[in-house]
Amino acid sequence: MLECCDEWERGSARAGERERGRQGENSPTHPLSLSQYITDCHSEARFLRRRISQFAISEMLRFAQHDKIVIYCVSPSFVRSALRNSTTNPTNSTPIRRAWLDRLARVALVAGVVALFLAFVSLLALWQRPAQVVALAPAPLQTIIPTLIPIPTATPVPTPTPLPPLVALVAGHSGGEDPGAICPDGLREVEITTEVAQRARQMLELRGYRVDLLAEFDPRLKRDYSPRAFLAIHADSCVYYASGFKVARAANSASPQEDDRLVRCVTSSYAVASQLAFHEGSITTDMTLYHNLMKIHPQSPGAIIELGFMGSDRATLVNKREQLALGIANGIERFLQGSACQ
Repeated sequence: MLECCDEWERGSARAGERERGRQGENSPTHPLSLSQYITDCHSEARFLRRRISQFAISEMLRFAQHDKIVIYCVSPSFVRSALRNSTTNPTNSTPIRRAWLDRLARVALVAGVVALFLAFVSLLALWQRPAQVVALAPAPLQTIIPTLIPIPTATPVPTPTPLPPLVALVAGHSGGEDPGAICPDGLREVEITTEVAQRARQMLELRGYRVDLLAEFDPRLKRDYSPRAFLAIHADSCVYYASGFKVARAANSASPQEDDRLVRCVTSSYAVASQLAFHEGSITTDMTLYHNLMKIHPQSPGAIIELGFMGSDRATLVNKREQLALGIANGIERFLQGSACQ
């Protein structure tokens, strides 16, 4: 509400009170005339018009409190003229706007100065504060323990233990109906050969050798039978004009050197054990073409021994069979051990 209206009402009331005081209470009151106040308002309005250059009333009301402007009276025509001029002629308000822009610039400048000052104070405080060194604890080292992957070891193949050498002993005339030579008193060749062969086998087995004791016509005697040493044990006829023993190999031997070495080893050992002489002149084809020497593997060393004459050497063949077996076992072992047996 405009203050000019309030002032006019208050002035009119005071004028009425003064008039009643002069004329008495019953006399009619004459308030201050409206035309006088309108005249005053017009003069003040001209002053305001010069001051604000007909600024829009809306802007006057917005900034009136800040500018401490007291509006006493403004005529409606002035308001309409001010609004029209502010709308149609915006250049009339340029000084006021420039003044407010200057004020805003000053405020912005002051705000900038204050902001710079605060920033400077903050930087100064940070610079004067002692530096805090934060010691970062080193990360614990992780000890990498390699996982040992067990390498599968090949299962060792057990090395087969080599078998002892195989020795084949044939007890002459055993296992059949032919007893061999027979003396007048009934001494038979098969009795002598069988006992001597058995004793020799026992001796060789005690020394770690494998021994096959074969019959005269043993079914194992085939071409694929290959002992390391083969010896057929026989005895000569029951005569008294000859004495001694003899050893021979196959005439058509496939390995004559080995056969001859076997013959030498058995001959030398048996001669020592039996104390009999070697009777070389009585070696016949019955020995060199002995059938069992032809049956075994040709690479197997083989020989045949005649223990002695059943007539002249009877005492030795009957009473010294242990010595005879020892001579045979020693001779075969020497051969198997690689002795030259000279």
